[in-house]
Amino acid sequence: NNIYMDEMQSAIDSFFVKATANDDLRVIRYASTVIDDSTLLDDVFYGYSDQRAMLCALDSIIGESDSKFIRAYVLSDFINNTPYEGAVSLTSESLLTIRQHLLSYSSSGKDIRTTMLILPPSTSPNGYSLEAIRTIMPENMYHQYAVTSADSLAAFFSRDIEVTDRQLGRIVDEKDDSTSTGLIISIIVLVLMLGGIVWMVYRSK
Repeated sequence: NNIYMDEMQSAIDSFFVKATANDDLRVIRYASTVIDDSTLLDDVFYGYSDQRAMLCALDSIIGESDSKFIRAYVLSDFINNTPYEGAVSLTSESLLTIRQHLLSYSSSGKDIRTTMLILPPSTSPNGYSLEAIRTIMPENMYHQYAVTSADSLAAFFSRDIEVTDRQLGRIVDEKDDSTSTGLIISIIVLVLMLGGIVWMVYRSK
């Protein structure tokens, strides 16, 4: 039900175009559950935001990926609100299994960075669960960014793509943007919470 979601479409579209130039990109929507296709679902689906389902999907995607470099972006207001429990905050203790999985993926050699893109409200309404999510994420994998507008989201994506390109050796210096052929392509995962808003962000290539 986040009123700020609609205006983010242009930033998401721009990110999709830039990210797919060099990387594999999966766009996954979650609300009352998680889906990995472009099907428009009904208002019942969009009326909720199951943060535990999002974390379990993220865990599964990272674990199953063959890529060494994984960048995950979660765009949400981080209010946990499920059809069964209502708006109830997650506890960090209930998410420890996910933390253990992420640590094992890191120890196996995967370079993982997750960024929580925080839509307002950033206070603590019923169900607000960002703190529990931050607590269970390994410190070296966790980043967060407060999204104040579509422009701020677009600027963040632009900077982060450049940082990733530099890390992978695609940008050697300011005058050389050549692509290194010996690098493993990263998978960038964009997880979108669309609670209450029926719109399409998945574009098949």
